Amino acid sequence: MAVKKKKGGISILMILIGLLIFFGGGLALLIAYNPGNINENVFKNVPVLNSFIPEQNPEVEEQTLEEKYYDYSKPRLKEAVFALEKDKTLLNEQIKTLTEQNTEKDKEITRLKEYENTYMSLKKEKETFSNIVANQDKKAFAEYYEKVSPELAKQIYSEITKAQVVDEQTKKYVSTLDSMNVPLVASMMDEMIKTDFDQVLKILQNMDQDRTVKILESMDPKNTTKITKRLTGGIK
Repeated sequence: MAVKKKKGGISILMILIGLLIFFGGGLALLIAYNPGNINENVFKNVPVLNSFIPEQNPEVEEQTLEEKYYDYSKPRLKEAVFALEKDKTLLNEQIKTLTEQNTEKDKEITRLKEYENTYMSLKKEKETFSNIVANQDKKAFAEYYEKVSPELAKQIYSEITKAQVVDEQTKKYVSTLDSMNVPLVASMMDEMIKTDFDQVLKILQNMDQDRTVKILESMDPKNTTKITKRLTGGIK
């Protein structure tokens, strides 16, 4: 009988210990996670339990300028003001420098755009003028001359007519040389190549292909080699 009572007492004790562990673990979890701020609202006022509540770090409040400099002496306040003014001046100088740099970049971009526009305009004007002169359209020339500046018109006209004069001179050379025999023309080309290589090329380019070949065969081999290199693919 005594043995049975002893066993019953042990069972009750084990149950009580289990309940304590269960509720203790639950309380520990509640304290740790603090749902609904239960630590402040409930456990804080319960003896023993309030000793298990972790201390909360007080939030650091931002100081106002008055609070920050409240304990400063006058000399120290003057130093602080001077330092702030110095920082402000440096910041303003940096802003000014950056603004000036941006302004210079904008000016440079504007200059480049103006140059590009001027170049494209001049190129277009020259092409238009070239067509007018090539077609010998006097009416169109007069209208164009009145539209553009006289200086620009003269400059373009000078470049184009100069090229036309050279072409006319080449045609005269070809016309004259066509009536001469090949050996004589070859001899003349050998002499002319010493002073005006480009003119020799133009003459040969404007001649009949068969006649050009015969002249090259009759010329000095060294000169023939030079001319052939330049005329490759360009002999008419």
